[in-house]
Amino acid sequence: METDTVFPAKNWNKLSKGNFFNPSNHISEFEASKILIFHAKDDPYIPWKGVERFAKLSQSKLVLLNKGGHIRTEFVVEKYWKKIKEFMESN
Repeated sequence: METDTVFPAKNWNKLSKGNFFNPSNHISEFEASKILIFHAKDDPYIPWKGVERFAKLSQSKLVLLNKGGHIRTEFVVEKYWKKIKEFMESN
């Protein structure tokens, strides 16, 4: 793998092995009341069951969408701004 200064090969290697960063290993470090997760069940890269498990373990708020693929932040903000704003104002 080619290296670059922004993301060195050692980090690409960690990422490809799945151990670069796993938020499940850091649940005790999060303030769950401040976490709002949007995830689509048809995401081809990140299985929703793992996200759901993380949300339950961390007691984070999860908005699980049936469709959306690997959704973009822009899409979520545009479509769910009211829900996001209410969440932020309540915390």
